[in-house]
Amino acid sequence: MPFYSAKHLISPEPCEIIYAEDHLVFAGDIGHIQQLHKIEGMQSIAGASFNLDEHSSHFSEAIVSTTSSLIGKTLIKSDFRSAYGATVLAIYRQGNRIRGRIGNTALQAGDLLIILSGSDNWSQDSHYTNDFYFLRFNEKLPLLNPWKAFLLTFFLVVMVISIM
Repeated sequence: MPFYSAKHLISPEPCEIIYAEDHLVFAGDIGHIQQLHKIEGMQSIAGASFNLDEHSSHFSEAIVSTTSSLIGKTLIKSDFRSAYGATVLAIYRQGNRIRGRIGNTALQAGDLLIILSGSDNWSQDSHYTNDFYFLRFNEKLPLLNPWKAFLLTFFLVVMVISIM
């Protein structure tokens, strides 16, 4: 097996080779997670042992503009991952989340995209300004801090007991 150094791929290409001990993060319909468990050698990781790199993962919220080159195209047909170096996690249209395979959904002006990127400046490129209106961009992913969660739970229990 060749030497393999740690690297983060936010939007890997379909031809990317997966090695033993690689950690994969999937986005999609949680109702289909059982399909992932059917893959031989695939294991789910839950809890504190899973570490998402908060310094290299950023999310953005962007509205597809009326002048966007993406209108009428699907994420797959537009090659969104390669063109923008980011992955769309969810699409909202008129306040409702699009369900199913979002990669096959033709985008419309006004669609809200929840985007995950590895770069902290991808959305500032002038190439993107005609395609999106950014509501939020390049925010660090909020990760659960076990110590803060414990303190919050502790104070909540104390408040409930004091009311009784």
